[in-house]
Amino acid sequence: MSASIEILKKTGKFPVVIVSIIPESLEKTVKVLQKLNSMGNVVPEIRYDLIKNTSMEDRIHILDILNRSFSNMITTFREKNVEKAAIFYSQALLKKGNIIDVDSSLIGKIGIELPRDRTLVSFHITDKTPVMDIIEGVFHEGFRAVKVAIRTQSEASFLGLCRDISTIRTEKNILSLIPMGGESSIYRLISSLTVSDFTYTKYENETGEGQLNYEIMLKIIDLLHK
Repeated sequence: MSASIEILKKTGKFPVVIVSIIPESLEKTVKVLQKLNSMGNVVPEIRYDLIKNTSMEDRIHILDILNRSFSNMITTFREKNVEKAAIFYSQALLKKGNIIDVDSSLIGKIGIELPRDRTLVSFHITDKTPVMDIIEGVFHEGFRAVKVAIRTQSEASFLGLCRDISTIRTEKNILSLIPMGGESSIYRLISSLTVSDFTYTKYENETGEGQLNYEIMLKIIDLLHK
């Protein structure tokens, strides 16, 4: 069954937990994915850009191996070179059962058709950016899912942004606000339990500042369920 962006949509009060993984060891990554696939409300993200000392050909080789065995994952490749990004995402899209995470700077430049129901558009900004206009613009273009990774200057700024985002949430769109920075863990938790459909956690190593370990996040959700 082909995955759609719908697997990132919150059902009820609690967020979908994305577990971000750097696939430095293929054997270990396979075992991790087998473990995560047996858990509910969890979606793995593979960060192909964070594999150290690896060629594009080797990254694509790892992608092909994982895609043959697993579905319902997010494929992420942070690459400013448009040509390299196009090559990688073209290969990733051959697997119909996965979602691609594409940086907003590549939208309209990458030169390949981005399926609206399989593309997560990611922004990395500060709270001086007109966030609401950006989000609404992406939804207007037909994309279903947006992630906003943001560095906020104050608690008041963060809470104000949460209030603003709550006004544009609909049954159709999928949205996540990801606070960044060394002290952002509590903001991430607040966002995940209020305005965000999904939240990012780490398996072992952080792929973004402020990530909680996925097991801790799942325990928090379990405690709140009781």
